[in-house]
Amino acid sequence: MREIFKNENICTSRSESKKLDDAKIDVADPDNVMEFYIQAKSTQNTPSIKQINEEVGLKDKPLVILWNAQEKREVNCISVGKYAIIPYEYFKKLIIKNENN
Repeated sequence: MREIFKNENICTSRSESKKLDDAKIDVADPDNVMEFYIQAKSTQNTPSIKQINEEVGLKDKPLVILWNAQEKREVNCISVGKYAIIPYEYFKKLIIKNENN
């Protein structure tokens, strides 16, 4: 995210804010350059999207779930794909914003 937004202040919520971490937000954005919150998951099973959205403590921005899908191998797990799971209304907003540019 630092590279994408060209902002070195973006960091994990654990290192920045216990309040954000407790709200289940994984990426802290102290300069408010992102228009969404991020929760990161690295699991074999698809994240429980509905449950995650209900548990997140902040609702003033859309929640983006970044999922690093894992697959078990002989010794350990490996990444088999990375996905961004976003609310449909936010997806529509991104499409409209892109069409207007």
